[in-house]
Amino acid sequence: MIDLRLSENNLLGMIPPEIGQLSDLRTLRLFRNSLSGPIPPEIGQLGSLKVLDLGQNQLTGSIPPEIGMLSKLTDLFLEYNQISGAIPVEIGRLGNLEWLVLRSNELTGTIPTEILSFESLRNLWLNHNQLTGPIPPEIGQLSSLELLSLQYNRLEGVIPPEVGKLTNLDGLDVSANELTGSIPPEIGQLTRLTHIELFNNKLTGPLPPEIGKLTELSWLFFSHNDFTGSIPPEFGRLTNLKQLILTRNTQMSGPLPLELVNLPLERLKLQDTQLCAPLNAGFQMWLAGIEDRRVENCAITR
Repeated sequence: MIDLRLSENNLLGMIPPEIGQLSDLRTLRLFRNSLSGPIPPEIGQLGSLKVLDLGQNQLTGSIPPEIGMLSKLTDLFLEYNQISGAIPVEIGRLGNLEWLVLRSNELTGTIPTEILSFESLRNLWLNHNQLTGPIPPEIGQLSSLELLSLQYNRLEGVIPPEVGKLTNLDGLDVSANELTGSIPPEIGQLTRLTHIELFNNKLTGPLPPEIGKLTELSWLFFSHNDFTGSIPPEFGRLTNLKQLILTRNTQMSGPLPLELVNLPLERLKLQDTQLCAPLNAGFQMWLAGIEDRRVENCAITR
């Protein structure tokens, strides 16, 4: 048997350890069932396996380190379970991995640097867990990465400047953590980014003008932080930006740059800031065309 696909079949009970006897198996898809119990360590005997999808079940226990023996694995999906414990460093042996999806579990501990050296990894989903510690600078080694999802954990420390090496990145989401410090200017090197989400952290400092280099950006969510200063005029280069959300950055202040009229915005949320819309007629006309907007006009100066 090469492929075993039993997804969405209302399967109950545990994954039997005898699964390890299917030595020729290349694809094992059991997602969206009601399977429970731990992942059997015998799964590490499936040396030909390329795709392992156990997502959307009720699996518990930790990720068995034996998964690190699946050297041909390209796709590992364990999302939406109740898997706990640390991410095993043995996953770092999976040098052909392209998808690592561990989102929406109960994983704890730090992000192991061993999983941050994959040249082929394109999607890394560790969001909605209980991971702690910093974002390791080794993350810059994931040269093929297209999507980085670390949101809704308990990560702390700064956004490492090495993130600027992820030049194939399309989406970056580290929102709802406990990150501090300023946005590194190296973020401007991610010229393929279409969305960036940093909301609900403790980030400080001014917004770097280098963000203006991200001309593919469609939405930017930076709300609920402690940013200061005004919006850089370089943001006027973001000619694909449709959503700009800076809500609850109470120390941001000043008039919006007139260069923003170049943006095709559909949502502009600036409430609970001291940012304001200039009374320039052309700017006001552009502002009136934004369907979903929350911004106050600047006061008239005499």
